[in-house]
Amino acid sequence: MSVCDVYAFRPDAGGNHRTAQGHGFQYLQTLAVVPLRAGGGSRLKILEAMALGRPVVSTRVGAEGIDVTDGHDILLADDADAFAAAISRLLEERDLWRSIVSNARRFVEERHDWDLIAEQQLGIYDAILDNHQR
Repeated sequence: MSVCDVYAFRPDAGGNHRTAQGHGFQYLQTLAVVPLRAGGGSRLKILEAMALGRPVVSTRVGAEGIDVTDGHDILLADDADAFAAAISRLLEERDLWRSIVSNARRFVEERHDWDLIAEQQLGIYDAILDNHQR
């Protein structure tokens, strides 16, 4: 089994969760973990990790709003034992790691590439202008 640093989430005085580095998300040496149990906002850190070739283990809450498939481009786990088991699987099963990394990278390239998003947005603007001019 590979060795990696694990940062525990501990509530600060205000009840906010922070890692040892002061962030709610921490890259590990070989994988990214997103153990969120509550929260909102965008999940760009997951997409960033996928784009950088890091497999991701997240809670379902942590991956909300991203159309990922558990076991294909991400591993999802919602309790401590399942989360630890998912991390262990990635560290022990190199084929699974490579598959998740490859699928996740393809997912980001095909669905979240900035050039693709800009092209789609420009198409929306063109359609609005065409309808307005009629």
